[in-house]
Amino acid sequence: MSNLYVWFPNGKERRDFVKELLEIGPIVPKSESLKALKETEKLKKDLILYLDMLDEGKTKSPYYELHKLFYMGIIPDVKQKLKPWAELEVFKKGFRRIYTQKSYFFRSGYWLILQFRENKAGREKRQWVLERIPKARLGLNVPIPMEVICKQKLDWVRKVLKNVTIEQPYKSKDLGKALKYLNRVKEYAPQLFKGENVYLWEQLGWAYNAWGDIEKAEYCLRTQASFQPGCNDAFLNLGVFFAERGLWKKAIAAYVEGLKVNPKDEFIYFNLAALYRDEGKRDYALKMLNNAIIENPQRGLNYKLKGDIHHDAGEYEAALSNYKKAVELLDDGWESIKIECY
Repeated sequence: MSNLYVWFPNGKERRDFVKELLEIGPIVPKSESLKALKETEKLKKDLILYLDMLDEGKTKSPYYELHKLFYMGIIPDVKQKLKPWAELEVFKKGFRRIYTQKSYFFRSGYWLILQFRENKAGREKRQWVLERIPKARLGLNVPIPMEVICKQKLDWVRKVLKNVTIEQPYKSKDLGKALKYLNRVKEYAPQLFKGENVYLWEQLGWAYNAWGDIEKAEYCLRTQASFQPGCNDAFLNLGVFFAERGLWKKAIAAYVEGLKVNPKDEFIYFNLAALYRDEGKRDYALKMLNNAIIENPQRGLNYKLKGDIHHDAGEYEAALSNYKKAVELLDDGWESIKIECY
């Protein structure tokens, strides 16, 4: 007979069911004597040992290969009375295998797997189980948890976004499907958007930006920001997207919004100052750079742009001073900026 996969919400319910299944009643002493009390305690410990082994999983179960232990159904002639959880007694009750596992086809839980013998006892036990366990708790009838479904959708989005390059543009239908999946996860399992998962919103935002859909790109980045309180990565990118399209006011607004989240971000200050410089608003640009330097006195990037602004105005001593400071503070990885300063 085929296996029965029975789902339980916790280990205690599964244990209670196993004891009923194996016809294990209460273990009580036969008398008040010290010997009877010790024997009772020993039986209880032995039962717990068996149940513990069953809980450990498939191959740890004492009932995992009963059909091999009693090959061809041959039952040894045992004179003494056996415990109801002994392997021979369990086999005689109609079981070929009993074991446990933590998951079944993406369905996590406390699973009990039962395989019955092709005899009268086996058929009766199987029917006994079917009469007591609702169909909704058997095998594939058990619904897959929404969080598991959402994890699968995130895996699909991650794969799609990872396999696409500038040379191989995103397909619009893939972007739409990715957005649909991310929104579904946002609705049903928002707790999954932590760590690297939250940057799927950023990647999708970049994809939509490359496709030319700035509205959806903005939606993706703002959603990313909602899952990253205190982090302004999304606003930095949003400002870049707007600036690329010449939407200066929107770009400035995005950068200012980002500074409200993190007033110390030197890159937003840099981009904001660069925008003001391009618009001819020199005083605003210098103000942003001075704010950046106050917040990050040991960082060299904004000294470089400040030097450029002074250089444009023919203020060479001020430019020279800022270029020197930039070279002094720029660390490894900024060689190209250092060369510009020199």
